[in-house]
Amino acid sequence: LAIVTPITSGLAAGNPVRQSLMVGVAFSANLGGMGTIIASPPNAIAAGALRGVATVDFARWVWLGLPPALVAMLILWIFLVLRYRSSDLTDSSTSPVPAADDFHVVGVPTWQKFVVLFTFIATILLWFTQSVHQIPATVVSFLPICVFTSLGILDERDICRLRWDVLMLIAGGLSLGLAVAETGLATWMVDRLPLEQLSPVGTALGLCYATVVLSNLMSNTAAANILVPIAMVASTGFPIQTVVPLALSASAAMCLPISTPPNAIVFGTGHLRARDLAEGGLLLGLVIPAIAVGWCQWAA
Repeated sequence: LAIVTPITSGLAAGNPVRQSLMVGVAFSANLGGMGTIIASPPNAIAAGALRGVATVDFARWVWLGLPPALVAMLILWIFLVLRYRSSDLTDSSTSPVPAADDFHVVGVPTWQKFVVLFTFIATILLWFTQSVHQIPATVVSFLPICVFTSLGILDERDICRLRWDVLMLIAGGLSLGLAVAETGLATWMVDRLPLEQLSPVGTALGLCYATVVLSNLMSNTAAANILVPIAMVASTGFPIQTVVPLALSASAAMCLPISTPPNAIVFGTGHLRARDLAEGGLLLGLVIPAIAVGWCQWAA
């Protein structure tokens, strides 16, 4: 989002390119959670549940998860091109895209830029290597906070400028999801699925679409924790073909601003309506489970 901001800031409020870039950033972040075991918590939950029943290592997950992610990315690109058409990026409704020199900040010491760059790289590397050092991602997130505040790069005024409304939006979604799980509503909804009357493909599709619905209303990690054990029982004899698509479907829940943190962050910019997320989110939520189930039935 920070990278595309210089582009979107040069576009008029009604320019469709701005909306397409914002939606693309949020949805691509969600779809990126499908490609590897470490890309999202539901993937790790599914791989852990399959341990002892079937072997799904890093390479095999890439084989099962990356092709559906790439197909979904292509569908997303086609949707954005058709939905947010613009005759010209620099037509009369836009301002010229700012040059790189326009973003030079006067009066900021060079050493601060290097500190930010080093901290950025260190934080990303620590997130990617969590399986090696076993430091939780939430603890790693304290690194930039501590560095930037202790060195004076950020002060109390900058902290006040944080998008607290976005943070509250995310917290509200997590609270809703926790209530759905704690009250037993999620289990009640899943118990109403006629899984025993379905074929293996039908069972997988039913559980995947249930995952999409629940993940839109609660944390996809919580949804996976609820549904993966049910899928393991319901898919005796074909666990990979059911559990892996279920985990992939958890990354397909993106209809609401509270569905995922990427959605909430992009929605918090004020440049999108809830409808912008619902349209593309509904499309991907409908097609990704079918793609994932079909691919895993063949590739597993």
